[in-house]
Amino acid sequence: MGKHAILILVHNNLERVNDFFEIYDHRFYFFIHIDSKSKISNERIEMVKKSNSNIVFIGSEYKVNWGGFNFLKAILLLCKKAVDYGGFDYIHSTSESNLPIKTKNEFVDFFEKNRGYQFIEHFPLETDKWYLGGLNRFNLYNLYDTFNAKTKIGNFTINKIKTAQKLIGINRDIKKRIPNLFGGSCWFSLTHDCVSYCLNYLDTHPEFLKCFKYSHCPEEALFQTVILNSPFKDQVINDHLNYIDWEFRNGNSPANLDLSDLPILLDSEKLSARKIIPGISDQLRVEILASLRDRKFAND
Repeated sequence: MGKHAILILVHNNLERVNDFFEIYDHRFYFFIHIDSKSKISNERIEMVKKSNSNIVFIGSEYKVNWGGFNFLKAILLLCKKAVDYGGFDYIHSTSESNLPIKTKNEFVDFFEKNRGYQFIEHFPLETDKWYLGGLNRFNLYNLYDTFNAKTKIGNFTINKIKTAQKLIGINRDIKKRIPNLFGGSCWFSLTHDCVSYCLNYLDTHPEFLKCFKYSHCPEEALFQTVILNSPFKDQVINDHLNYIDWEFRNGNSPANLDLSDLPILLDSEKLSARKIIPGISDQLRVEILASLRDRKFAND
């Protein structure tokens, strides 16, 4: 019987974790980090704690701004909690904006059939997938933890500071310190042994982790770089197992999914969908959950 750790990063919509509780069963254990700047009350957190006995950890250690180092620290915190708890076949990173599109048994069966493989998107840097090849994310000091890029003043300040650095010739030259640098999505499904290896590597190579501080979205490079330079590299499948539409739609890129995406999701081989957003995605969410219930009862 497979045992899975689900790491959920929450910013505002804590209630969305209930979808995971409904879909998954006793084989799934939950580790939840809540952005400390959110307005989620302690009462709501306590209600969620009491709603599922498989919640191992729920906390709000870090203030998480988009693009900042604290998001990576939150993921690493949950990874450590899961590894310390022990006994998991796989450890999966996800968020409140992701929704499973496979039943619990379909999910478990997938990893039984693919036991031992690591599922994480990766590509070498530089790449045409990222603006200016991606190295600009690391070669300047990015102050996303200090200023909130999702506000006008925060975004303006961050960009002004980066422009000033370019004018005076600042270059952290990440490639000199990490020649084999990789990037990709921060969503992954990794074996317990692989995650444990990553954490041990960071513990024994503190200078490596420091290279990612002040980077832009360091969570989209750290795991890839450690794993693709490790004994696990030959086990890696280049897939994060999430359906994501990168077109600009419904006010965002990646697209905020809506009901028109339902046929694609029902036919998809991916295990979850992103982004599922309150309001825009409400009807889609209802239909997906209904489909999962129907398939669950049909297979029981």
